[in-house]
Amino acid sequence: MFITRIFNKIAADFRGEALRSELGKKDEKKINDRKVLRLIQKGADLKGTDWIGNTALHWAIYSKKKEAILAMIDKGADINQQNVRGETALLAALWFQVDDVVPILLEKGARTDLRDAMGNGAESLALAFSKADLASQIRTVYEQQTGERSYARARARSFERAGGW
Repeated sequence: MFITRIFNKIAADFRGEALRSELGKKDEKKINDRKVLRLIQKGADLKGTDWIGNTALHWAIYSKKKEAILAMIDKGADINQQNVRGETALLAALWFQVDDVVPILLEKGARTDLRDAMGNGAESLALAFSKADLASQIRTVYEQQTGERSYARARARSFERAGGW
């Protein structure tokens, strides 16, 4: 029993590394979607990270592989795990403009109060990329999660009161 658990853990770690390796290929056209989905279904370790803290979910977002992203979310990938740059799945989806995944991440409980190392929040990134509809959704979720009004809106108002530029 003990040996079986160790073997299963090693196998999951190996599949997780294989998954991150497959998703991390420089040429997105060379990524084998079927292999990625098969590794996820077989129980690849979704919590493991590379040297800068990217999980397989981060790599799926960077590669814009929607099926893999959804499969990982369904398998319980941590959507709020931050890499060394502070990116969560939500922030990465906004940076890499995988817009159709953002509402799903919000629905699954992505934290909207987390910021990356440069101080960018989800709402401010959405506004920076002219995604007003996403910014509105993020603002609503932020207000529900924190009980506060939107950070970006509060900063804009204080900036206006100070005389702007």
